Formats: sequence, C-alpha cells, structure tokens
Amino acid sequence: MLSNFFSTIGIWINSGFDKVVRVGRLHRPWRFNIALYVIVLLLTWINNNFFYESIEKSEFYRMTGLSKSLNSISAACMKSTSDIDICSGQVELLIKNNKDYYGHLVEINGIEIVDNRKYNDRVLIYLADEIPAIDATIKITRNAVPNIWYSVFRSATFSIFQIMEKSNKIEEGEVESPRTKFIKTTAIWRSAPHFSFLILMVFVGRLMQRSIVVQIELVNELERLEDEELEKV
Repeated sequence: MLSNFFSTIGIWINSGFDKVVRVGRLHRPWRFNIALYVIVLLLTWINNNFFYESIEKSEFYRMTGLSKSLNSISAACMKSTSDIDICSGQVELLIKNNKDYYGHLVEINGIEIVDNRKYNDRVLIYLADEIPAIDATIKITRNAVPNIWYSVFRSATFSIFQIMEKSNKIEEGEVESPRTKFIKTTAIWRSAPHFSFLILMVFVGRLMQRSIVVQIELVNELERLEDEELEKV
C-alpha cells in the first residue's frame, strides 16, 4: 500500500517535471541555467528572511530588556532618594552608556536622549513603554533589518559596492584596512549561503540536465520508431 503511494507520487512529480521542461523549454542550456539561478536567488531569500526574522526577535527582546532595566533602576532610585531629577539623570546615564552592535534611538517624553544607530536605512523596530517611577514614557527604536531583496542582492554580489566604499588604507594602530576587515567579518559570511546554494545547484543542475537530455533522446527515438511503423503500414 505504502509502496503504491510513493510510486504514484513519483509519477506525479515526474509528469510535473516533464511539463515544466516542455513549457519552459528548459532543454535549452541558457534557459535551464537561468531557471537554476532563479532557484538559487529564492533559496537565498528564504535563508536571509529567516536570519533577519531571528534578528528582529532578538532585537525586540533587547529593547524589552532595556526597558525593564530602566524601570527597575528608576524604581530603586525613587525608593532611596525620592528625587525625580536625580533618578531621571540616572536613567539617562544608563541609556547613554548602553550600546551594542546595531545601536538604538531612545526618546523619553518625546525628547531624544541618544541616537547611536549603526544603520538609518533599515526597517524600523520600536518599543513604546512607560517608566512610572519617574512619570515618563520611553520609545526605543532600532534599525536592524534591511529590505530582504536588497540583502539578497548584496549576498549575490559579494557586497562589492560596499567593499569599494571602504578605505584600503591601514590606519595607525590597526593591523588591517577597513576594506579587508569588512571582507573578513561581513562580506564573506553574508555571501556564504548564496554561493553554497549556487555550488549545490550547479551540481544538481548537471544531473538534471543529463536526465532531460536522456528523456528528450528517448522521446525522439520513440517518435522515430513510431514514424517508421506508420511508413510500413
């Protein structure tokens, strides 16, 4: 029963594959290669989308953690001093000293306290909360997630345009130039999944292409034999 099920599925897949080959005329090498690269781009999009979804979640947790820390510190300060100005100053000091890879924009009661964001051209992630101990509202904004298709473009081009923007001059006290550092720490890892998919699809593609050629030759041979039989009649 199970073998019949898988056999049926195999027949459907093979039939669908044949239709795709015929409709798309994928027996032609240039069409086939374009189709393979489109698959590589889609796989890169899926990979980048999942990666940046995880980044978005982790950044939101960071913002939530910062907000909770500010609430705890302000509450403890007000409990010990009851001076709202002193406690507001402590909150602002903690915000200014809090910095990580992506950075953030923090506003209290609509007033900017710090803006140390690494990127300003990415999708906004923000959290609005309250700090009741000092009667304030806080808004934290991060720009950690790029446009996914733009990230695919950078993956596919090895971030060449960003690399060219980096200086190739080694500054005093440094062991490598900003360009070399960017290639080692960012460009290689950003493009690694894309080129891995590309190598995989080249390998799979060669096998598929052989299969297509064999099928076409088989169909042509069957048609030739059929024509010969018709001529005899």
